Amino acid sequence: MNLQKLSVLKDKLITAKDFQDPWNYFFDHFGENPDFLQLGHRSHDPALKTIIEGIGEQLFKKKVKVSNFLLTEIAEHNFFHGACFIQGRIATVLFFKDIDKGLLAISMSMGSSAVSLVRFSSLKIESSRSPNGKYNGKN
Repeated sequence: MNLQKLSVLKDKLITAKDFQDPWNYFFDHFGENPDFLQLGHRSHDPALKTIIEGIGEQLFKKKVKVSNFLLTEIAEHNFFHGACFIQGRIATVLFFKDIDKGLLAISMSMGSSAVSLVRFSSLKIESSRSPNGKYNGKN
């Protein structure tokens, strides 16, 4: 298994105008390969779950429930992939933590194989307040 192709996937994720391109590349080279599916370790990333909830709320125009979130991390490539349900619809996520960019595919219509693809970025915002709510003097 050539994991160097993850760098090609990362580049496609960054530059794609058509999000189907990185999506197809992932499944052509990784997503249906049993050897790849055995790599990495189960992971939990609350920030990524929060991002997915936010995307779901934008798509469905209401508060959503993300359930059965199963995430795998390949740490040496800063890469996460996994699946969950959003409002009962299957969703799949790809995410590169080092560039804070990902791709979410969600089946918007029950019983349909059509998916909506959403590329997203995350940004960590540093707070200038200490945990007790007082300003700590950092800019």
